Amino acid sequence: MQEVIVDGQHMVEVPKHYVKRGTAGGDPAWWISDQPLAGYEVHPSFLLDGVEVPAFQYGKYQASLSGGKLQSVPGVMPTQSSAMALYPVRIGFTPMTRAPRFFSLPRPILIGLLS
Repeated sequence: MQEVIVDGQHMVEVPKHYVKRGTAGGDPAWWISDQPLAGYEVHPSFLLDGVEVPAFQYGKYQASLSGGKLQSVPGVMPTQSSAMALYPVRIGFTPMTRAPRFFSLPRPILIGLLS
């Protein structure tokens, strides 16, 4: 993972990688690889309309509001008063793909696994 600045937004870029699910000692387990090894598949976070993308980006800082849009910049207090129902409209577009991308549960879990 690396820090990037795109259109003034401070982001963290997560490179495409592959996962394998299974068990270890009877417990659920995940294995992660940067290469497409046998038994591994690209993580769903790297699929956009069925096409693999090389990376995804997420905001490095807690979201703050500027001009009616959320931003990820340092030194600004995070937004606290907006209703959560308005966030998807304000999130806008992922700088890498220019396509709408919203967080799903697997991404935060994935980020935690990679950290």
